[in-house]
Amino acid sequence: MNPLACKDYIPLELIVSHIPDKRPSTILMSRPQDRTLQAILTSAELPTLPVVAAKVLELTAQEEVSIVDIIALVSQDIALSSKLLKVANSAFYNFPQQITSVQQAVSLLGVNAVRSLVLSFSFLS
Repeated sequence: MNPLACKDYIPLELIVSHIPDKRPSTILMSRPQDRTLQAILTSAELPTLPVVAAKVLELTAQEEVSIVDIIALVSQDIALSSKLLKVANSAFYNFPQQITSVQQAVSLLGVNAVRSLVLSFSFLS
């Protein structure tokens, strides 16, 4: 259908030119997620990711990721390793045997869970 043949057709340029400039700090947000997003965007102090956590996030974002690379990277950070082992041995996962190595934890939890945990550990510390 030809948009010019429609009698109610309004050019996109005309619509866009009448949209007011809305910056994150000026948008009135009603949902809790929107208010949280606004607080983050307007905050002067955002947490920075530790080097190892940032590398893990970068590595897990790739399509072809080697679990061996993730294990080697997580093993470089003692705090991150211990937190990951603590979560892997928690009642939430309820594995039948105790997880004693980072290799076991990453293999059993999986790449997506490790990525989410690393991200949450980084922001909570």
